[in-house]
Amino acid sequence: AKGDSKNSERLFRENLSLVSQNPETSQSIGFIQTMLNLTLLDQGKFDEAEAGMQKQVNESRQKTNNPTLELANALTLLGSISMEEGKLTEAKNALEEAEKVYRKLLSPK
Repeated sequence: AKGDSKNSERLFRENLSLVSQNPETSQSIGFIQTMLNLTLLDQGKFDEAEAGMQKQVNESRQKTNNPTLELANALTLLGSISMEEGKLTEAKNALEEAEKVYRKLLSPK
């Protein structure tokens, strides 16, 4: 499975490079970044996966001040990666923030 994971990592990086060049495919960037970070996590590259997810969280926050599903999902995955690393305080903070975002999104308008 590790060989498949390394090939997946290469392909996700290539795809990310391609979609980053075309504004019409920009909505795919977050998904591909998430898949790359999950692949890195699978390979045990925790620091790189965490840095990638933190970048996604920061980019989601920069896009808008409103809570988004993209932000909530990125925070959830960041919390999961932090748990895998044994960084329980960071995991708790990310997961609690994700919960707040999800609640805002689900609350009646």
